[in-house]
Amino acid sequence: MKILLEIYVPALGNTIEILVSLDLPVYQVLQLIKKLLVKLTEDRLNLSNDILLCYRENGKILDINHFVYELGLKNGSKLMII
Repeated sequence: MKILLEIYVPALGNTIEILVSLDLPVYQVLQLIKKLLVKLTEDRLNLSNDILLCYRENGKILDINHFVYELGLKNGSKLMII
């Protein structure tokens, strides 16, 4: 099953949406987000390798070693990269 996540990107001042599988580990979700941002910004956004994914409402960082389903993420979850 797949869910749609809303990711706020402070460097862009905008959000992106990404469809991910519940059985993906968060580190793979981060890799997908990086690839999408490189494509969307034509590689103008300077992303470091140590970006993190957190909940937008409280800033709690997601453990990259957990799977999406383990974190209780659902369709429409609002996250942010830092």
